[in-house]
Amino acid sequence: YTFKLRPFDNCEQDSTSLGKFVSWKALEDDVDKIPQEINEGKNIPRPSIVMKFENGLRCFQGTIRSTSVYMRCGGGDALIAVYE
Repeated sequence: YTFKLRPFDNCEQDSTSLGKFVSWKALEDDVDKIPQEINEGKNIPRPSIVMKFENGLRCFQGTIRSTSVYMRCGGGDALIAVYE
């Protein structure tokens, strides 16, 4: 799959919409909502902010797709992991 992330616009998987940008959210108050996979067996700093994308294409007989992009400021740009 090819993922495209356009900050403040939309997110796609190939030509499938995974949602349009709706908000930023700080994670200081929602530490329990950080996906367990982010730190599972890795020494990855905990994210501090999440970029939310909602109202993507509906899955076949399922829910409407959405995307959460967990971010942390650092010394450079890096993609750490992708989970579906």
